[in-house]
Amino acid sequence: MTRQAALDLATKWTAMWNGDLALVDEILAPDFRIEFGAVVADPDPTLITTPADMAAFVRTWRSRRGDLDFALQGTPLVDEDGGVAFTWSVDLPGMQRRSGIDLCQLSDGKIARVWSVTGEHAFDV
Repeated sequence: MTRQAALDLATKWTAMWNGDLALVDEILAPDFRIEFGAVVADPDPTLITTPADMAAFVRTWRSRRGDLDFALQGTPLVDEDGGVAFTWSVDLPGMQRRSGIDLCQLSDGKIARVWSVTGEHAFDV
């Protein structure tokens, strides 16, 4: 995968979290998985085993939190072995901006697995 293709995936991943759920089949592998560093009880992320499951998760998650705005921060890091890592921020209604880091394992040009960690404050990037 080229550096630009990996960067495009990071951009589309962020757009998906902003509600563009039509992207899931384009950017997520058929056996996609995600793990969160924080406790996420409802909806249960362990039930995400397909791109459609991820779309349902994001739809429910966004509907319970109001108008969220995710943005990439800085420049994603791309490795030669099929991975991309990036920092991001999220603005939540009535709350201080937060940041996080997503580590993505890529397969056949799509995101196969993500480890996502959210912090309690915003990074200075």
